[in-house]
Amino acid sequence: MVPAGSGSFPPDNTERQPTTWRWIEGCIDADADHIALTYRDDPKPLALVAPGPSQTFIVEFLREPMDELARKQRDCARRELDFYLVELRKPDPWAYAVYHCGTAANAYSDVHWGFFPRSHQPRFRRPES
Repeated sequence: MVPAGSGSFPPDNTERQPTTWRWIEGCIDADADHIALTYRDDPKPLALVAPGPSQTFIVEFLREPMDELARKQRDCARRELDFYLVELRKPDPWAYAVYHCGTAANAYSDVHWGFFPRSHQPRFRRPES
């Protein structure tokens, strides 16, 4: 038996909830809390993710899928967004996504999640349109 207060977050005994969570494409305020998704060793973000209204997440893809590699990167990011934000059916998927940013699974994945709280200093600039 695992002592109380240790183990995974959230505890393994939590029930999976029916989900109505989803993500949609939109614009992110990079000065607010958000998660940046990067691909493998490339430090430039592929996408930004933030909580939205009414059980949604807003995802802003920062690169156009101009070639096969870019399409593969976006497809990988989409699969992870679906899995962590929707399919896991966590009661608080944003809290779980922030937790995931510090896990070994994140470190060994092709798509890396990094949490940037409101007070961070940006390490990158969004491309000018």
